Amino acid sequence: MSNPAVVALVLKLLVGCYSYMLVMASANVLSCEIRRPGQCGNQWTSAFQVAGGAASTLWAYITDSPVQAAPRGRQRPPRQDP
Repeated sequence: MSNPAVVALVLKLLVGCYSYMLVMASANVLSCEIRRPGQCGNQWTSAFQVAGGAASTLWAYITDSPVQAAPRGRQRPPRQDP
């Protein structure tokens, strides 16, 4: 999976999915706070869990992406069976 286009697509999908999740979690907190001010501890906890999960997943992908994990330098040609 060292194709840069595939890596870029995966990163865009991760960012898109987690952006959607963050927006939905934020909307859930805002909706609850408007209806029942000060009684939305579970919604806040859920929103922080989503944010933490997004940050850790994106950080793990950025620091250990397939492009960075690929060996550097000269690579051997694939073995051809007779």
